[in-house]
Amino acid sequence: LYGGTQDNSSIRTLTGGPDQWQIIWSGDGFVCLVDPQNSQNVYTESQYGVFVRSTDGGQSFNYALSGIDGADRKNWNTPVVFHPGNSSTLFLGTHRLYRSTDKAVNWSPISPALTLETNSRTYGTITCISVSPVDPQIIYCGTDMGQVWVTLNGGGNWVPVHNGLPERWITSVTADPLIKNRVYVTLSGYRYNESMPHVFVSENNGSNWSDISKGLPPIPCNKLVADPAFTGHIIVATDGGVWRSYNNGKNWEILG
Repeated sequence: LYGGTQDNSSIRTLTGGPDQWQIIWSGDGFVCLVDPQNSQNVYTESQYGVFVRSTDGGQSFNYALSGIDGADRKNWNTPVVFHPGNSSTLFLGTHRLYRSTDKAVNWSPISPALTLETNSRTYGTITCISVSPVDPQIIYCGTDMGQVWVTLNGGGNWVPVHNGLPERWITSVTADPLIKNRVYVTLSGYRYNESMPHVFVSENNGSNWSDISKGLPPIPCNKLVADPAFTGHIIVATDGGVWRSYNNGKNWEILG
């Protein structure tokens, strides 16, 4: 088991024992990925997109940023995800989206800048990425400036699809694992001193959105996971616990 801990590094346990955790990478720990086809390939990162890879099961790490422009804007929590059907391919977001097809040895951009230029190197960034398990040519990106983008052809063309969404930090974007054109977003108003819940769903790749937040407590929403076995069963992590809906957001209940 691997995890990222704020101020306390990326860590892992090889036994699952509560006193068997060890540090594998320093700094603020964020994304940890383990190749589902070969557990010798391990990836993790520290703050502002310092991304590293291991080919010996996490015993040692090397920097894995070849091809990523060092001048790019990078979020404190830089998003990195696997291709859902090919773990040799990964995607990483700065202010544009990069793809590697050789296990993070080399990266190439597959999008233009998806945010406006800012005076900060850590704002105006991609905050979340989702590749559709149904059709991996469909890729979504959310940003810290309230924008959502989609490509339907693997990065050949990008379209903004945030019309109808509130201007809030996009905390997660989730392509439905069963329905090709369905996608969810969660947003947080924390930066804007606003604590309303924001969960939206689209049935047409973001062209139109429906607010499914009713019934959630007035707190920011941070992450949505869609059950890959049951259509409409979704789970949302909020600042006030984990909630779920069995009917695609019509009703919510606390989980646990």
